[in-house]
Amino acid sequence: MMKIFVIITMVISLSNGTLLQEPRDKEPTDPGLKQVLLLGDSVMAGIGRSDQGMKYLETNFRVIFKAIGCQRLEAIGCTKSSVQSAFEILKSNAGLFTKAVVVSTGYNEFDNSKAFRKTVLDFCGEASRQGVQIVWLTYREAGNVKKKAEGFNKILNAQVDTCKNLKILDWNALSKGKKGWFAGDEVHLQGVGPLKMAQFIADFVDSN
Repeated sequence: MMKIFVIITMVISLSNGTLLQEPRDKEPTDPGLKQVLLLGDSVMAGIGRSDQGMKYLETNFRVIFKAIGCQRLEAIGCTKSSVQSAFEILKSNAGLFTKAVVVSTGYNEFDNSKAFRKTVLDFCGEASRQGVQIVWLTYREAGNVKKKAEGFNKILNAQVDTCKNLKILDWNALSKGKKGWFAGDEVHLQGVGPLKMAQFIADFVDSN
């Protein structure tokens, strides 16, 4: 059975019931836990600053958490800690996770549709080489990234037929209208936002 590689951005129908639930009673030291790689920029990094968010993830999975502020998909980021791109991190962690890689990076990219489409295909190719599935979170269409996020989300959804190992987790749809989950820029996580993103990711991965 194909391992699952999750990048943040995939479309899930929410009509079948909520994915948000209380953490299950499972010890993080359980050897049967799924191993997950999470790639993200400063948006997903909010989970790392949330005790509740990280506890939810680590209760259900063995987590390699690589969400770093200013991280970019294939280019060098804007800080010393983000010199390594998400793509390089994905390659360097090959074989170290068994279930999924979740990627929520892209808010720091230039608004370039052609370059973004190539990047998505590069990730799909690398995931295929590693024998894992890709799950990519859609970008929140709000604040000063609204226009770029709309374009990127259209490109992501258009690649599903081309990239057979690509799944889309629709964070934009889930978070629409949830202003209390975000800081003043309407994009970065705040309040219960980190927990909600952690639950959304973990519950999807656990069910696949």
